[in-house]
Amino acid sequence: MMKVPSMCNESWVALDFETATRERNSACAIGLAFGRKTEIIGRASALIKPPGNKFEEFHTSLHGIDASTVERERTFPEIWPELIPAFSEVIVLAHNATFDISVLQSCLDAYGIAYPSIEYYCTVDFARKMWPTLRNHKLNTVAEHLGIDFKHHDAEEDASVCARVVIECMKITSLEDVKLLAKTLEVKARYIC
Repeated sequence: MMKVPSMCNESWVALDFETATRERNSACAIGLAFGRKTEIIGRASALIKPPGNKFEEFHTSLHGIDASTVERERTFPEIWPELIPAFSEVIVLAHNATFDISVLQSCLDAYGIAYPSIEYYCTVDFARKMWPTLRNHKLNTVAEHLGIDFKHHDAEEDASVCARVVIECMKITSLEDVKLLAKTLEVKARYIC
């Protein structure tokens, strides 16, 4: 059971998915880090049994999850009711948001679930604006620059680092609002509806 803290208009959530195959609807893990202003107020994660419980070796080599790991886990539509509050009227953040949001949309599409209305931002965009001279802006590179030690490709850890990237940006700019940070750094909001 995923526990979602109570959210308000100053809240946001960082999201990360791991997938079992190259198919975007093959989510096998989700991680969430819940934030309010410049503080992480909670974390949650869940393993997910993907369609047919099929895994590709490359993906398993990244995150260590395989068919036996998730054999007794719930499927995406079984876990979705617990996730809905995490996406209700809050800003969503993801590092390489194009990937994570496409996984969310593909999973919703695969099971005929209506999209929630979401405003989201890509933390790669924030990192590029804040630290333009980094060799790249991958999550592990930005984390190393910020002195953050973490287990990469663990959904909850990745979501937490994504959250910490935004918090660091807010602290440097003395802003406590994601939308204001985005406006200041000229990072555009993206939407699914």
